[in-house]
Parts: sequence; structure tokens; C-alpha cells
Amino acid sequence: IRDGHGHVVGASKVARDVTERRRAEAALREREERLQLFLENATDYAVIISDPDDRAVEWLGGAERITGWPALVPERPRAAGSRPAGREATVAVRILSSAAEQRAAQRRGVITLLQLRIPSPERYVLEHLNNREKLVFTQNPHGSVTELIADCTVAAIDKLTPPEPPFTQAEFDALHEHVRAELIDTVFQVTALVEQVLSGAARIRKQLKRSSSLAAVNSLNDVKAQLEHLVHPGFVAATGYDQLQHLPRYVRAMEVRLEKLAGHLQRDTVGMLAVQKLEDDYDAALDALPTHAPVPDELRRVAWMIEELRVSLFAQELGTAHTVSEKRIRKALKDALGAARA
Repeated sequence: IRDGHGHVVGASKVARDVTERRRAEAALREREERLQLFLENATDYAVIISDPDDRAVEWLGGAERITGWPALVPERPRAAGSRPAGREATVAVRILSSAAEQRAAQRRGVITLLQLRIPSPERYVLEHLNNREKLVFTQNPHGSVTELIADCTVAAIDKLTPPEPPFTQAEFDALHEHVRAELIDTVFQVTALVEQVLSGAARIRKQLKRSSSLAAVNSLNDVKAQLEHLVHPGFVAATGYDQLQHLPRYVRAMEVRLEKLAGHLQRDTVGMLAVQKLEDDYDAALDALPTHAPVPDELRRVAWMIEELRVSLFAQELGTAHTVSEKRIRKALKDALGAARA
């Protein structure tokens, strides 16, 4: 301590009693050691532990440790036939085997939950379709225009839902407000793409009906099978908005292929056989997945790479979304299978 002239006139010292802190630390260490001892020796009981964010849970029973990832999973009651029963769908909590499965399932579950909670825009959208869309939409594979618009609505919610889904109530509520505000405009973005797809599909069906060449029958059947694979009941939501943007180009590529077919049959056959071999390998990869296991995103991307390869082979002038080749697809398929088995 110094006086007004800067001279030292005294000294002081602050002492803190850390006895209680040390006792608390010792007690914490003791509890952790007892818990660890209990977990290592438990044989008749199981213990469930979650991480701070409740994103993963561990089941410990004796020497066995099982880690699971809880997620919202869509459960869709089936009506007569194979299509989901729309807003009768529900969600349930399930424990999955990996963080990747959790994220994918949680996103699908959140989309279903949003579909259930947000008032349907279907009537408004139906009343405000332009005349061309109203005409084209009657030629849909869904059975009714209402079902098609419901399918478009799910795809719109998919567009508005981020890749990393919400896991907390606050995150979900914020997303709910965002989707509710943007849904109608986004549905109209989806219906504009769907109109292009259905218009092209109708033209392709007419071309296929007019074609009577026996020499081209295999190529014609290949185009028909591709169209049925891409455009089917529920195709809008199943495709998802990201890929739906490319669907008009895939359909247009089929038209270009049919237009070129008569003068390039041999080249078309060579390309078709290459694509079909890749599709067979892709189907084999799907069959190799565990029963009821979701298709990994990496494997889904391979399917769209094959569609891009079709554009490259049969309608190159339309361009592809990215560089694609048989070699690249086989590598991607191998990598996807490796990741699925890890």
C-alpha cells in the first residue's frame, strides 16, 4: 500500500479457502469411479446414457455396449394398393444404427410432421393453376389432380427443409414458421417443373405408340421402362426438389433419342447395353443392403449419375449436370457400397 507520495506504508494479502472446491472435486471423482465400476460389472441390469444434445444414446448391459441414434421416422399406413395414405401418415421415434441414418430419417420425419401440421394449400393451388397446367395435370399417373398436387406439396416442403434437420422444439418451430410462410409460392415452383415433365411424358408416349419398327423394339422398350421409372405415382416427392429440377432434361433426352433412333440404331444399342449393365449392377447393390435398411444417399446419387449418362450417350447436345462416364459411375458405386458396409 502506497501513500500520496508513492512510499510504501503497508501490505495486504488475499487468501481463498479452496477446501470446499477440493472436496467437491474429490466427490465427483469418487462418483465417476463408482459409476465406471458399476458399468463394468453390471450383468443383470442395463443403463441408458444420452449425450448432452440427446442425439445419441448408449445402452450398457454388463460387457455389452450398444450405441443408437434416435430419430423421427415416417410411418405411412397403406391404403388399397401401394401408395401412401397421404395425411394419414404419422411419425414415430426409432433408434437407428448410425448418425447418417439418423440424419436422413430425421429429415424425412420432419417433412412428414410439417405436412401434417401445416394447412394444406392444395385447394388454393388447384384453383390458381394456369390453363395449360390444368390440362396437362389431368394426364398424371397419380389417379387425380388432387393427389398430384399433394405430391407437389411434399416436394415443396422438401425444398424448404435444410439438409441438417431440426432436433429441438425451438428449431422445429422456427422451420415450421418458415415453411408455412413460403409454402404456396414454392408449390407453384414445383408445379411448373412437373408441367414440363408431364408434357414431355405425354409426347413420348405418343411417339412410342406410333413406332412400329421391329429392329428398334429393344430401344423402344428401354425408353418406355425409363419413363415408367421416372414418372410414376408419387414421383414428385420421391424424386425430391433437387433432382426434380433435372427431370425435364431427362425427359427431353428421351425425346431426342427417339428422334435420332432410325438413323443411329447400332450406336443406340451399344449405349443402351452399357447403361443396362450399370443398372443391373446398381440393382445388385440395392439387393445387397440389409432388409428394410434405407438406401444410403451415396447410392441414390449413383442412380442419378446413370440418368446423366443416358443424356450424355443419347442427347449429348442437352448437356449434363456434371462430368459423367461409365468409369466414374463404377467408382461411385464401389465407394457407396464400401461406405454402406462400413
